Amino acid sequence: TESDIEEIASFYDYLEIQPICNNKFLIASGKGGTGKTTVAAALACALCDAGRRVLAVDLDAGMGNLDIALGMHDAALFSIAEVLSGAVVVEQAAAPVHGREGLSLLTAPTAGYVPSPEKLAAFCAEMRTKDTDVILDCGAGLGDILAAAREAADLALVVTLPEDASLRNASSTAQFLAQRPALKIRLVCNRIPVKRRILRRTRICIDTCMDNTGLPLAA
Repeated sequence: TESDIEEIASFYDYLEIQPICNNKFLIASGKGGTGKTTVAAALACALCDAGRRVLAVDLDAGMGNLDIALGMHDAALFSIAEVLSGAVVVEQAAAPVHGREGLSLLTAPTAGYVPSPEKLAAFCAEMRTKDTDVILDCGAGLGDILAAAREAADLALVVTLPEDASLRNASSTAQFLAQRPALKIRLVCNRIPVKRRILRRTRICIDTCMDNTGLPLAA
């Protein structure tokens, strides 16, 4: 309702409302250790709790741990590798997440598996057609996987830490994603001290993170 929206908006200085059809999310980071997968898992659970049907896809080939973040360690029978090979379809490979009705997980392929750019592109194009919310958790850095996911997403969240090296890599990731002009790109700045008195002492604050990456802040 309108009163609900006003109550939610009252907590924020600025609130960007996404169109309901913008339901394909890409989670990326320039380097490892930023909390990217935690953000992906939290977003998946939040959307599920809001009554949405969600498919979380771990695209971090050989290094994926979205299953652990969702409490599904080794619970999935298939990974994206079986989908790309044509052995199973997405609906067969996606495993329901325990305790989260409406949330499914498609796990990353194991170490040593290198998907072809053509198969990745076809898979991400299929994700674009799904009538569920889709979260694509990409590995750190740039490459074919991120390029394919970029074409499928409506909104990209670049996760960074308030550190020089992390911000530099986040900026490079943002520039790479911006090669698709239709893609909305936003910044998630992790591990920022909450208390204002601590924030004032922080060498790199939120405004600096936004300036260094050239991205609007999502969270």
